[in-house]
Amino acid sequence: DHLNPAYGSGPDPRAESSHGSGYLSRETFIELLKFADAHHVEVIPEINFPGHARAAIHAMESRYERLMKEGKQEEAEYYRLIDPDDISVYNSAQNLNDNVICVCTEGPYRLFETVVDELLAMYEEAGVSLNVLHTGGDEVPHGVWEGSPLCQAYLKEHPEFGNFANLQAYYGQRLFEILEDKGLSMAGWEEIVMKKNEEGKWIANSDFVGRNMIPYVWNSILENLDLGNRLANAGFPVILCNVTNFYFDLAYTHHPAERGLYWGGFVNTRSSFDFIPFDVFKSTFTDKWGNPYDPKTDFKGMKRISVKAYKNVLGLQAELLSETLKGGAMAEYYYLPKLLGFAERAWSGQAPWGTIRDEQERVAAMAMDWNRFANIVGQRELARLDYLHGGFSYRLPPPGAKILEGKLHANIDFPGLIIRYTTDGSEPGTDSPVYSGPVEVSAKVMLRSFDTRGRGS
Repeated sequence: DHLNPAYGSGPDPRAESSHGSGYLSRETFIELLKFADAHHVEVIPEINFPGHARAAIHAMESRYERLMKEGKQEEAEYYRLIDPDDISVYNSAQNLNDNVICVCTEGPYRLFETVVDELLAMYEEAGVSLNVLHTGGDEVPHGVWEGSPLCQAYLKEHPEFGNFANLQAYYGQRLFEILEDKGLSMAGWEEIVMKKNEEGKWIANSDFVGRNMIPYVWNSILENLDLGNRLANAGFPVILCNVTNFYFDLAYTHHPAERGLYWGGFVNTRSSFDFIPFDVFKSTFTDKWGNPYDPKTDFKGMKRISVKAYKNVLGLQAELLSETLKGGAMAEYYYLPKLLGFAERAWSGQAPWGTIRDEQERVAAMAMDWNRFANIVGQRELARLDYLHGGFSYRLPPPGAKILEGKLHANIDFPGLIIRYTTDGSEPGTDSPVYSGPVEVSAKVMLRSFDTRGRGS
């Protein structure tokens, strides 16, 4: 009977015991836009409909009930987002059954346009242009709208949509028209340019090709590894957001003490660095559990991106979904140093080794380039992050170690970080011996890496 809190702000509304309020005020957002613009950053807001809309639905129901008590029925229904007689049964990825709006009533379109107008006003006040609006559109669960009398009647009047699932395409068309009238490009997760065929499978919606709709393609898991290729080949300008490479809220490794989710696998700095935008098969070696792929069988039938479609890859995007974040330090741990690997790939584009055909030669070239980059990160960039803007709480990788013939051998993901060790069972600290090469040991060894500030892994 309560809305889940945004974890980034914490569950307690009292300022002294939380990280934030759970929302941005109008004044704060305008200040944020000005700051971003001064630093050459474009802020693209996301207004996620028709799914992920639980907060909006409950807010508008509260508004509806208040105005009905005041006898203002027309005003009460103006922004209402649901069909009150809907008995649809569905379950979202977040285990919710009340987070999808009704697309067959006018309330959602009125609210969407009002919110867009308010956003435009804030951008104008900040002296910044809003060019692209991200409309979300992802994770609409199976079963929505099927029990809605309004949607049942709408489908009878418009049999061209075929089924309830494709009412989402109708909804996307309506949003596109609203944004087009305001001179805005429409972006969203890949579902905004897709529809379901007779077999219930997602396919590219040819009706939206050339319509200035930009899909952000996140789903790169299993049979969808080639989804970005398919949409680019279909003529859509895509942003590649592959969960298996660029989702920074996924844990770095499978260690039980490591923070982060793992539903899409594990993502570290090299996951982003290794990405080959125009041939993702060449940079995909294992599934999300670390099991090796056999390209001949596992990638059989998947679509490669055509050379003509290279121009349709607008760029890459990394994601830091914040529902598991508890404060700024935790956010920094999630995105650093992953962001450095991502920036290397997003800014410099496809690496020269991405076009090497021979697998052994290509993998060797990738490893050599990674060695170069890892040394730059460890010896220069992390030291800079220790003091820039007061210092960042980036993740320090723990050392790797073996004991061979009585000697301790240790290494680190980013050469340049200090490795310290103990042999008395205590946790290494800043006064513990520094590892500088193989050393004889005869007792239990514990190791940690340290930054220039004395923070330990």
